[in-house]
Parts: sequence; C-alpha cells; structure tokens
Amino acid sequence: MRCGGGKNHRFGLDDAVLIKDNHIAVAGSITAAVQSVRASVGHLVAIEVEVDTLDQLRELLQSPVDVVMLDNMPPIMLREAVALIDGRMTIEASAMSR
Repeated sequence: MRCGGGKNHRFGLDDAVLIKDNHIAVAGSITAAVQSVRASVGHLVAIEVEVDTLDQLRELLQSPVDVVMLDNMPPIMLREAVALIDGRMTIEASAMSR
C-alpha cells in the first residue's frame, strides 16, 4: 500500500467493522445490522456499511455510521448518492465491473 503511495486506513481486522450485503441479509435490514454492531463493539470502533442501491443508502441515513461504501454504482447514481449523503459520512466507492 505505502509503496504505491496509499495510506492504510486500518491496521488489523479489529480496527473497524464492515457490514456487507450478507450481514444485512442475516440481520434482516441495514438498520438491524447497524444496531447489532453498535451493541457489540466499543464506541471507538469505526463502522462502515456497503450499499449498492439508493434505497439502501436512504435507510442507512436514518442511522448514520462512520463510512459508507457505495458499491458498484454507475456515475449518475454515485452523484445522487453523494448529494444524499451531504457530508454526513465519509464516502468510499468501488468501481463498476464491466
């Protein structure tokens, strides 16, 4: 990472929690997954949630976390997502595969 000019945003698997689609499916909803994680980790542990639709993002905005991963969204959807977030969370985005 450092050789390529990047910076590590965590140093181990216990530095943060990433809630992915399979976790959301098991929990039943984004809200339930976030509540479960908040109840299970310390107050200094960052929480990131991966969303791939604007509806999921709207649900997440009801219980914001530290970071949102906008997963495989086309550019027009990314623009709308960033506008919806409006600075309330740090944003990460993954590229759409072709």
